[in-house]
Amino acid sequence: MKHIEFKAKIIEKGKNEKGKFVVLEPGKFYPDGKGGQIGDRGFIGEAKVLFSEENNGKTLLYTDKFPEREEILCRIDGNRRHTISALHTAQHILSAVLEDRFGIKTEAFHMSESTCTIDVAPVSVSAETLEKAEGIANEIVFANLPVKKYYANKEETEKMNLRSKHEVSGKIRIVEIPGVDISMCGGTHVDFTGEVGLIKIVKKEKVKKQYLRLYFTAEKRTLSYIRELSNIANAVSETLTCGVSELPEKINKMLSEIKSLKKENKNLKLNALKDIVSELSAEKGVISEREIDFEKGDFMTLLAMLSREESGKPFLIFSKKGKSVGIARGKNCALDLKENFPELFDKFKGKGIVKNAFLYAEFGSKENFENALEFARAKLKNHG
Repeated sequence: MKHIEFKAKIIEKGKNEKGKFVVLEPGKFYPDGKGGQIGDRGFIGEAKVLFSEENNGKTLLYTDKFPEREEILCRIDGNRRHTISALHTAQHILSAVLEDRFGIKTEAFHMSESTCTIDVAPVSVSAETLEKAEGIANEIVFANLPVKKYYANKEETEKMNLRSKHEVSGKIRIVEIPGVDISMCGGTHVDFTGEVGLIKIVKKEKVKKQYLRLYFTAEKRTLSYIRELSNIANAVSETLTCGVSELPEKINKMLSEIKSLKKENKNLKLNALKDIVSELSAEKGVISEREIDFEKGDFMTLLAMLSREESGKPFLIFSKKGKSVGIARGKNCALDLKENFPELFDKFKGKGIVKNAFLYAEFGSKENFENALEFARAKLKNHG
């Protein structure tokens, strides 16, 4: 797309916490955030426009440096303007179809550098409905209908069947796609619906418990989205040695196998823990001790199992790799762990959990771990 070039006069310069800014006359750069739309980018002379905002009726254009002249040639990025205009027009089409054909009203619209969304009510909309709406919206795109932009007064708008309207003063800008949509809107739009390109609803999610947020793409963004999906699908199909169309069946089969393996692994783990409990319980001596190399979850499970064992002695388990110490007392052991082992947490800076029946502590340094282990071992033997 051709860049939009025009001569303008700098009527104000300034600097704030956001950076350097200028104000132009005429102000043809569309500001960020107005009407949910992202703004234009480009150049004011050699100064690059980084972002912009509306402020007390003025458009502040933030630049990487101040332009050198007061009257200067400006250039708006035409490709960016067209993409934004196509996305905004796509929103009008999609919102009109959802409301007119399915009674689903758009409550909010937002555009960012990477996403476009509309928030709709109700929150529950079927995938089939969205697919139908998407199809109808694209029929409107392919029909290449004109997108009319014009101004009207309040009396004229009162006779219009406006989908989107709000209180404004002075001239009211109208955007109309004949037979499809007519709305108050000050944003940028393409001239024909065919310029929108393919509209694709890519995601949905509930927000604020009362709206459904629909993410959609159009124009070049749809091509980028499809290309990304295609690359992912081809990479996965190559890895799994199957065709793209076979991926759902292949993945479902793998998920089923993983679920089965997880269950089998869980049972094996539990049996291994039961064996350790039996071995420690059968050992002679005042205490039973074992070095283990378990993840924290399995470590804690073992402690809980030991605390339920019919035994009158305490159990000491530890992991050098995890720098962790665990103590559990058998059901017939009167040792109060809370009362007897505060040093593990205070003196040796352990972090974890302590109950009457068992405790778990992990340490930040090897020295603290080793000292805590020796302390626990000596105190348990003395208790016995």
